[in-house]
Amino acid sequence: MTGRRLIVGLFLIGFFSGIASASVGDRPGSVLGPGYHLGAKYFLNYAPDFKNIIVSPFHWKTRDALLFGGTTALIGVLYAYDGDIGNWVMDHRSFTSNGTTRFLSHFAEPPAMFGLMTAMYASGEIFDKPGLRRTALLSLEAYILHTSTSSVIKFFAGRLRYSEGQGPHALRPFEIRFVKTSFPSGHSGSIFAVATVIAGESGSWPVGVLAYGVAGLTALSRLHDNEHWASDILAGSALGFFFGTMVRHFNPRGGAAGAPNLAVGLGPASLSVSFRF
Repeated sequence: MTGRRLIVGLFLIGFFSGIASASVGDRPGSVLGPGYHLGAKYFLNYAPDFKNIIVSPFHWKTRDALLFGGTTALIGVLYAYDGDIGNWVMDHRSFTSNGTTRFLSHFAEPPAMFGLMTAMYASGEIFDKPGLRRTALLSLEAYILHTSTSSVIKFFAGRLRYSEGQGPHALRPFEIRFVKTSFPSGHSGSIFAVATVIAGESGSWPVGVLAYGVAGLTALSRLHDNEHWASDILAGSALGFFFGTMVRHFNPRGGAAGAPNLAVGLGPASLSVSFRF
């Protein structure tokens, strides 16, 4: 599929997911800040939001720390087996899987991501839907804050990619060429940050399934194409989910934001993870 057709597809995804978010955001009594338009007030909000996100772990409760610890432990397990996982993926690639992941990989590229957010924002302006504009602008904030943080981590970690041929545990700290560094996966995190905002703002499970489904498949494409190790994918996706959730938390529709609180629910045949405010 050509890049032009991809952008059109993303426009439609953004448009219809935004319509769903607008149905939530435009409820009577909803407080949407300064109309959610691009402007100085919007960008000046980045600094306090980033500070609040960075210090938010200090407000976690025991179960929050356990969830973080469990995710970190899983990343550690994947790290130990990254070499075996990477080799297995290499041995099981096919013509069909190569074509599929080549298509999916474009969804996390900056042109596609900014195209999606621009489509949502433009639709919000054209149809005067504050919920669309809110979804677009919170997506942009989550994307930028996550990408900045991910880049700093990559710089200090300096973990080399599979394509460098030096194994899963080779490190080159302070490497400024991000095409060579791997941890965490920036593409996976970026698309999960945006997907988390869209899913949360929509209040619609079909939109949530679509958003997280596309994000998950795109993240897996990075593993299939040997752009990242498995642990990079999980770490990046978790970081993106965290930033997407926190950006929404510190920009509530009404009332003041309090300390974030992770909540895990166990049912007879289900597991749910959410943030309670």
